[in-house]
Amino acid sequence: MPWMMFVGLLIVVLVAAIGIVWWRVWHRKRALQLLIRRGHGITDTQVAAAMAALGAAVPAASLPVADVWGHGIMAFAYTVADPQAKLTRAAVAAALSEQAQAAGFTPLSPRYAPFEVTDWWQRGGETHFDVAYVANAATSEYVGDVAKVS
Repeated sequence: MPWMMFVGLLIVVLVAAIGIVWWRVWHRKRALQLLIRRGHGITDTQVAAAMAALGAAVPAASLPVADVWGHGIMAFAYTVADPQAKLTRAAVAAALSEQAQAAGFTPLSPRYAPFEVTDWWQRGGETHFDVAYVANAATSEYVGDVAKVS
């Protein structure tokens, strides 16, 4: 009978350990979702201000581009459907830099601005671009990896 008590206790300890691990993973994912949601709003505000400064249409919506990467990467895709606007990657990057400086954002790393244009293409009269809000190490590493690939 003592071995049955030992097995029962072992099962209880294993179930408790699994529960604790699951709880910690769930809370980490939730914290990352909140971080990304906050960064998304900040980035949307800065992109809208930069587009207004350039005289271009403000993107209606944006989507996170780094969901598959995970780890709290804050990069978002934008589409500007304004064929009259003569946008360039350099102009958008400069406008974002000016907006970030005016809003008091400081770079996390001297290698990157607080907001980096990581991808750029035009198709069918629309300009598509990705902007990373470099506010954490994971996003900084992502920007570096994207720069290596492009």
